[in-house]
Amino acid sequence: MGISFKKLLLIPVLGLGFSVLGADNAEATQTGAPASVAVSAQIDPNCSFSSAGALGFGNVTAGTSYTAQGDLVLSCTSAANVYVSLDHGSNGSGAGVGVLRNIVSGSNSMAYQIFQDSGHATVWGDGSGVASQSVSGSSTPTTLTMYATLTVPAAQPAGNYTDTVSATINY
Repeated sequence: MGISFKKLLLIPVLGLGFSVLGADNAEATQTGAPASVAVSAQIDPNCSFSSAGALGFGNVTAGTSYTAQGDLVLSCTSAANVYVSLDHGSNGSGAGVGVLRNIVSGSNSMAYQIFQDSGHATVWGDGSGVASQSVSGSSTPTTLTMYATLTVPAAQPAGNYTDTVSATINY
């Protein structure tokens, strides 16, 4: 009776020791269909106003037109496309395209308007029929300039005229 020997080949596998290859090795078989796993992440925009400048017309004279400008500084934690809207102010009335804002002193008022551009072509509105300003916010502060106009009527009573406008960031 003779003794038979089988040759085995040992192959080094990094980190796994040795693998034995021979005729008696079993192959792995697939037992089911592969599954898909959805992986997602979302970064929500996070923006705020880091400063808001006043729109001051200064001392005005009846029968004269004036302009003023002020800045809003928008800061975001990540890049985001946002819309900045301005309401009609605490003394405004109505909504829609071309609605004027009002500065008041007691029962007296004067109409004024805020624009997105220095040419006073695009009213800066609240987004409900009047354009809000589209901004690509980034981690670098973005300065948005407000341009305002005021025409003082010829017989306007003296007084300290004021209004407060709220700016809103819409994502």
